[in-house]
Amino acid sequence: MSSKNLKFGKSIFLISILCLIILTGCEQQKELDYFAESLENINNQMDVYLSNINTDLYNYNLNHGFDRLVNLAFITNTYLTNMKNIENELKKDMNSFEELTSVFLNAESESNLNKLSESQKIILDEIHSKIDDYADNKNKLEDCLNNMNSYHIWTELIKEKISLQEKYENEEALTVLNVENEKYYEALKKLDESQKTLRDLKQVEIKINNTGIQKYSKEELQEYDQLIEIEEIYRELIMLLLQEKYYEAELKNEEYLKKYYDFITNTPSFSHSIYTELDSIENWYSENIGVCLKIFEKYYKR
Repeated sequence: MSSKNLKFGKSIFLISILCLIILTGCEQQKELDYFAESLENINNQMDVYLSNINTDLYNYNLNHGFDRLVNLAFITNTYLTNMKNIENELKKDMNSFEELTSVFLNAESESNLNKLSESQKIILDEIHSKIDDYADNKNKLEDCLNNMNSYHIWTELIKEKISLQEKYENEEALTVLNVENEKYYEALKKLDESQKTLRDLKQVEIKINNTGIQKYSKEELQEYDQLIEIEEIYRELIMLLLQEKYYEAELKNEEYLKKYYDFITNTPSFSHSIYTELDSIENWYSENIGVCLKIFEKYYKR
């Protein structure tokens, strides 16, 4: 190859390299331009997600917070569904913020930040401030989410407990009414039902214990067993009436009334109403859910 052709070949090679460098530079510039143009939108969208998280927490507390326990009639299936819906919205907004953060950090790592304008760098700092703010509070938010789930389970159990208590009171009243009307077999049937309801109530309270929101002692849980034993004395009374042993039945009735009176006297809080434990429940709510209510309040859009 002549020296002239060699020089020409080298020129073509250098021009090709130069074009490649220019094209690469153009692509990088396009990526930087796109990244820079996206900064304001990313910043605004992060504001939206953080504001949504704040709104979710506000709505949860407004509609399902401790204050709503003043009237247990609020606890309906719709109420419980709404609790879970807000909890799911909170999860969704947290996930959206995290996904946007991931996309942003990936794009940032591939951009030459030195070429950003001063105003763009200010927006970049604002974005990182929001990312850091979220990261600092993420564990607290996740703990609150877990506690919302416990609170939802507890509220479901309270609803079930109220229903069982009403059922027991009705069965107990019908048992006595049947005895008064000398319908002894019907009375025995209702007595069986009421004892089953007492066992169910005990199991519900064990589950309530497991949520950590309310605590019943071993002795308190055993009160259900004590009442079932007292009802067994009443069963003996009914059997004596069936056998027309009225004198023995009168003595058995006296035994029953004494045992029942002693039980009521020694266990004044047997119903284990939440109203007797409002202070401890309020403290639990404040420490486990209320603690999150204001962490993103500054992002609230009025």
